[in-house]
Amino acid sequence: MADITNIAEVDLNDFEEITWTDGTSEDQTFDFDVTDERLLLLLWNDGTNTEDNITVTIEAGDMWQEAYGDITVDLDQDEFYVAHFDSAVVKDEDGEATISIDATSHSDIQIGIVKQSYSMP
Repeated sequence: MADITNIAEVDLNDFEEITWTDGTSEDQTFDFDVTDERLLLLLWNDGTNTEDNITVTIEAGDMWQEAYGDITVDLDQDEFYVAHFDSAVVKDEDGEATISIDATSHSDIQIGIVKQSYSMP
């Protein structure tokens, strides 16, 4: 079962509030159960820590494009990033993707996930 369940589902031409999830020292997973173009990962270093360059990694999955490897970003204080992934790179066979945070101030990283919930005609 996924660790991150606060997933904002937004309809086309609409807004949705994001509920942030604190990063932890343990790997965290989320369900990647939509097509690639419908999921965005939001990462924010909320600026309260004293560490610069907190490293956040989206681990390579175990599907056919796993050789692409992990995807890593360094976040300085109060930086905000948006990520868009190919599911074959980051998703495991169980349908989850894994986030790991390399820092002592794990909870300073806020994680948000947005799924587009509309259907194309």
